[in-house]
Amino acid sequence: MKHRQKRIEELLKEVCSEIIRELKDPRIGFTTVTKVSISPDLQQAKIMVSVMGEAEQQQQTLEGLKSSQGFLKRRLGESLRLRHIPNLTFHLDNSLDHGLRIMELLQTINNEKKS
Repeated sequence: MKHRQKRIEELLKEVCSEIIRELKDPRIGFTTVTKVSISPDLQQAKIMVSVMGEAEQQQQTLEGLKSSQGFLKRRLGESLRLRHIPNLTFHLDNSLDHGLRIMELLQTINNEKKS
């Protein structure tokens, strides 16, 4: 991965997090931007978000974010010095849930070995 691409990903992650916190859409719950992946041509940005709550709340938050894409892109354009602002797509990041599940399983195995 190119150094510039990596810098832009980090910058997008930071600025998107700030903008998402400012959104007033009631569908958007407590959201954390966990990762941003940008295409080599800098035209597409895949934004991974972690959302607190049940599956229904997570889907509502994704819908709220998707409907706010235009606003987010405009605000990114105001904040960043890029020739082209990439198209944004939002995806749910379940890696935290997956990690917690693995920890629970390991704890269960550890408890079974002790008894």
